[in-house]
Amino acid sequence: MAMDWTMATMAGNRAITPNRARTPHPWQAAPGLSPETPIIAIGDVHGRLDLLDGLMPWALSVAARLGGQIVLLGDYVDRGPESAGVLAYLRLMLARNLPITPLAGNHEQMLLEFLRRPTLGRAWLRHGGRATLKSFGVAPPPPAADMRALSRAAPALDLAMPEATQDFLAALPLSFRSGNLFCSHAGRSRRRPVTRQPAATLLWGRGVEEAPAPWTPAQRRSGWSVQGHVTTALPLVGDNRISIDTGAWKTGRLTAALIQKGRIEFHTT
Repeated sequence: MAMDWTMATMAGNRAITPNRARTPHPWQAAPGLSPETPIIAIGDVHGRLDLLDGLMPWALSVAARLGGQIVLLGDYVDRGPESAGVLAYLRLMLARNLPITPLAGNHEQMLLEFLRRPTLGRAWLRHGGRATLKSFGVAPPPPAADMRALSRAAPALDLAMPEATQDFLAALPLSFRSGNLFCSHAGRSRRRPVTRQPAATLLWGRGVEEAPAPWTPAQRRSGWSVQGHVTTALPLVGDNRISIDTGAWKTGRLTAALIQKGRIEFHTT
């Protein structure tokens, strides 16, 4: 394991100050939505520390003013250039006891799986893992790497990544609830109670209905959900579902949703 210098060098010296403009969207009514406290949900970051650092001051100020909680919906690593910095940044915020709850995404799961079983890591490398290796100073294996090359890359990443960062990733919760709002990376299935959602659904969206039939009254009473995972050009609301992954790593638009009783307001970098 590496000495834990990453947190100090990548996040400790970074001032949490705005560096990009935010684009607020008009709020919209959300009948029946009733979180216990205001929730500021943030979509998939994917290595874009610049965007997260630009959005977070607004999120912190809103959380302080309203007594709210910031919930990050996973996928902090891969694709974008600063995965190591994003993880250090989140750990620093937790160490400062700021009101954030980071959830796990499928890309965090793939990273941990690569460390445990590197020979199965080709899929992770194809889906952005090469950028994560580079962010930790590890040379990524070539796209057609053989088993030996993969087996060399995983120990190199294990040495470069602080042990505390690996512990942070392994301990990320899969979901968060506030009132009748359910937060997870990839959504939930309406066929199951929120307390019995499989990890494959919460992380990968397996079992999440893509084109569901109209909600029944009982399903509507079961509450709302907010998720990332599926990229859309704009944040979407429909059938008690809020989707806020706007492809930050390639579009430059990281979206947050301020979710309060009966209303939703989006803010995008």
